[in-house]
Amino acid sequence: MVYVDTSVWMALLFPEVHSSSVAAWFSSEGRRLVSADWSRVEFESVLAFKRRSGQLPVEREAEVRDAFGRIDRELSPWVPVTRTAMRLAAEMLAVWCGRLDAAAGTLAESDQSAVPETKFPFPMPELLSAPNAAAGLRSGDALHLAVARELGVRELATVDRVQARAASDAGLALTFPIAMD
Repeated sequence: MVYVDTSVWMALLFPEVHSSSVAAWFSSEGRRLVSADWSRVEFESVLAFKRRSGQLPVEREAEVRDAFGRIDRELSPWVPVTRTAMRLAAEMLAVWCGRLDAAAGTLAESDQSAVPETKFPFPMPELLSAPNAAAGLRSGDALHLAVARELGVRELATVDRVQARAASDAGLALTFPIAMD
């Protein structure tokens, strides 16, 4: 099973740097692909941005929506975002921002008064191998990683550099070798 983040779906739908390699991989991939329902929200956000910025002509929007609809109908890769995944994503961001004591799995001393003690729902030592290595990790990216972690997925398909670095730090294999510098 491979977890697919939104950047891969977008590379299939829009001409981007990695579109040809993603399309080739997608057409030959035989394993089960999964993605969080969150990708649907991100799809709508990308669509709106591309419309506003003039990158998506109005006459092409229906075609893009139909292509995304085919992914939905034919692959049904969507898995729900659970409360546990939401909490894990928040904890990942806290670790990467230096607010969480990785060894103890609790919020740093300065944050104890504001938030009740929190424990990781899963062991995450590999996520912490490189402190702040995932600087720039966005909440949606952390949510994708948390869902993948909760599902027990070992491989992530992404063409997003920040996401790739965070996934690598989390011990996930990457489907696409992209430069992470």
